[in-house]
Amino acid sequence: MGLVYRVKEMWFLGLVYFMYGFSYVIYMTYFAAYLVKEVGASQAQAGRLLALVGGLSIFCGVIWGGISDLLGRKYGSALAYLSLATAYALLP
Repeated sequence: MGLVYRVKEMWFLGLVYFMYGFSYVIYMTYFAAYLVKEVGASQAQAGRLLALVGGLSIFCGVIWGGISDLLGRKYGSALAYLSLATAYALLP
């Protein structure tokens, strides 16, 4: 029986997902602060927008999972991260 924590590629994949989560949390935290301070949105409006993003992410998981099944994990993940980076660049 193989032990997954001994596989170098799994550590790399874990690091990639950690960095994604870390960057996502930081970005969304400061984005909410930006909405309130610079745009003039209320705390409630910023909270509703972030709740909407969170709710829609459920459907995105299903969609990207289907794309990953179709293209393969490597290309599906790469396409998902590329679209996320594009969205991050366009949003500000």
